[in-house]
Amino acid sequence: MDTFCLESAMTASENSPVLQFFENLQLSFLDEFDKGVAQLSVTLKKRPSHFQIATPHESSEDRILAMEPGVPERKMTYSWPGKTPQEAWKFSCILRILSLIFEAVQNNMLITKRCRTLQGAVQLFGTQSVVNTIVDDIAYTVGVDRAALHVISVGKGLAAGAFRIMTKAKNCLDMSVEAVFRRLVHNKYHLNSAAGKGILITGKGYPDICTREFVHLISDIATKNSSSILRGLKITPPTATPRFLALVDGDCDGVAIMSTYKYGSMAHAHASAHLNAPRLEWLGTRIKDVVIEQNRNGNDGEDWAMISLSHRDVKKVRSMLAKNPVFSEDGPELEWRAELQTMMMLNMKAETEVLYGTGGGLEGWIDRKMKDL
Repeated sequence: MDTFCLESAMTASENSPVLQFFENLQLSFLDEFDKGVAQLSVTLKKRPSHFQIATPHESSEDRILAMEPGVPERKMTYSWPGKTPQEAWKFSCILRILSLIFEAVQNNMLITKRCRTLQGAVQLFGTQSVVNTIVDDIAYTVGVDRAALHVISVGKGLAAGAFRIMTKAKNCLDMSVEAVFRRLVHNKYHLNSAAGKGILITGKGYPDICTREFVHLISDIATKNSSSILRGLKITPPTATPRFLALVDGDCDGVAIMSTYKYGSMAHAHASAHLNAPRLEWLGTRIKDVVIEQNRNGNDGEDWAMISLSHRDVKKVRSMLAKNPVFSEDGPELEWRAELQTMMMLNMKAETEVLYGTGGGLEGWIDRKMKDL
């Protein structure tokens, strides 16, 4: 059986930029305390809001969603007591999160954005999105990823398939025997079909950072036989170069999810080069896939194949076409753009579950589709 075999040789990351940031912040506070009236402040860089499609390296043909060059860097300074109650509240939130990060770094422990320590101050933060924004802005300001701040996301993604992971403790995680996805993983016909062995990964909707990092790692290994992130990684590659295929709903969210995996997201465009899967191809589900299967099965206009767009769908498609360079007229994915325009023109979308009713079910459809690639 062809497998990926990964043996982690990762060492602890260097936290000097993080410690330097805290040292500078402490010195600025001490300087203020020496004054008659202290005016404490924290300045954070704001992540960009203008994007383009770019190559991560001059020698690379890959393309990612990246920051647009020449846009002035934005910074926000939050002070205490501040000019407004809102500023004082934001300063308090930032200072609380900074203190938790500093404690985690000092004690070499990991915390999650949803851990009890952070959630205990939910009345201060208001919502989880406030915590997420502050943590990401701190990481962007320091110039590191969240892991360097000892803040991690609780991964929601799942994976199963023909690969094994060997940990530093020499424990082998054999993902080829782990049953995760009810519809596909349990179906031995699909996993052992003519399409070949494979790895199934789901982010359960929009993928979190952990899932995207894992897909990027597999992509790096498959295309470069190395990892730009995990130095010293020992790899036993498969005998054939894997292909990366996306199976998503044929709606605006499905296309947006696929774009996030391949090109990155606007929220983390500055880190796209470490989160993308540039060889990703669209397996389905397109509107025409459903129409073809509908005709194949003799279903003449039945309701199961037609789902009208909601007001939110229309608004999101318009936003994607207008603001995301992946879907622009001169963007890299004209087929994706055309699919979004077709949705708008026909006022319809397609869910992958529709294919359950086709010949051989969803698994049979996947096998037929992959044989045609």
